Amino acid sequence: TQFFLGVGFKKPHLPFVAPKSYWDLYDRTNFVIHPFQQHPLHEVTYSWNYANELTEYDDISVPTNIPPAKQQELLHGYYACISFVDAQVGRLLDRLETLGLASNTIVILWGDHGFHLGYHAEWGKHTNLEQASRVPFIIYNPFGGVSNQLVKTPVSSTDLYPTLCALAGVPIPQQPLNQREAPTAPATGRSLKGKSLAAIVNGSTNAVRTGAITLFRRGATGYAYRTDRYRYLEWIQSGNLMARELYDYVDDPMETINLAGEPDYDALMYQYSVAMRTEMDDFKLSANDTACTLLQSTLPFNTITNEPALPIERMQNGQVHWPDATGVTYRLMSTTNLMNGGWTARVTNVVSSPVTLPLGQGQDYFRVDVVSP
Repeated sequence: TQFFLGVGFKKPHLPFVAPKSYWDLYDRTNFVIHPFQQHPLHEVTYSWNYANELTEYDDISVPTNIPPAKQQELLHGYYACISFVDAQVGRLLDRLETLGLASNTIVILWGDHGFHLGYHAEWGKHTNLEQASRVPFIIYNPFGGVSNQLVKTPVSSTDLYPTLCALAGVPIPQQPLNQREAPTAPATGRSLKGKSLAAIVNGSTNAVRTGAITLFRRGATGYAYRTDRYRYLEWIQSGNLMARELYDYVDDPMETINLAGEPDYDALMYQYSVAMRTEMDDFKLSANDTACTLLQSTLPFNTITNEPALPIERMQNGQVHWPDATGVTYRLMSTTNLMNGGWTARVTNVVSSPVTLPLGQGQDYFRVDVVSP
């Protein structure tokens, strides 16, 4: 008989309360506070949480510059809670063994958010940065796949549902109607917006998506796009792009430099700006769906020319199509390498979509710049 069991644990979470035996597992003096407790170069003020949740406790009144001894106490409490929850997970798995269910039960362990532990002098969640966005994510599939593999590829919590369906052999259902849509809107033909990770679990592929999106609001709405190496962020308010961030986790795992303030990264940011909007457009269930309106209503910004650039709707039969408007002039640009920032004008003074691709340019990358007004 098939069954589904969902079990939630609140820890590790403030307050850091766990039985004494789990605190006794650790020597507090062995905890080392985080070495980088500053904000990055070219910081964006929207990014910071300032430990507001932590300051609700009586002995912490200032969200930054927490004394080292207090930081060690917080780390001690966090790890005590981790070990306490680890033991509870162990009790569940032991029970599966006792009941003879471990050999045919899929188990997924994940969290709903990460937790800053002094990085950038931040404590808690509520940011779009790496430590608050990453979560524990372990999949055990007793029916096959590759054992003990560590996969470093972007995934999303929206991928959980279709993954479970695929691994369990259950048909993947259609996406439910959005509550903002008309009650009579058709529900047929709508696939789930998450992607099944079954092929990754089974070892037949290394990735199913280029990047994963997280969202957090703080004055402006921040959209973050995490690839295998970079995190790109846009902060949007009232239809205006307020700030951008770009972090490289290969060369700068501690987020010490916001590369959006450095030269030579414009082409990369433009690529991610387009990719993020394309993915969000895929989440729309219909023309009336207002999900992620801020991102969908703004254009990728091309810092190379200081002009907005339109997302290309499709390339079909040798033509480029984009959402044009009456009275606006466009320019078709192309490049052979998205990383080098070298774009060439191919067709200028265009007044409407579509445009036929220049001969021999079919393998290039294209964008459409708004020239006027």
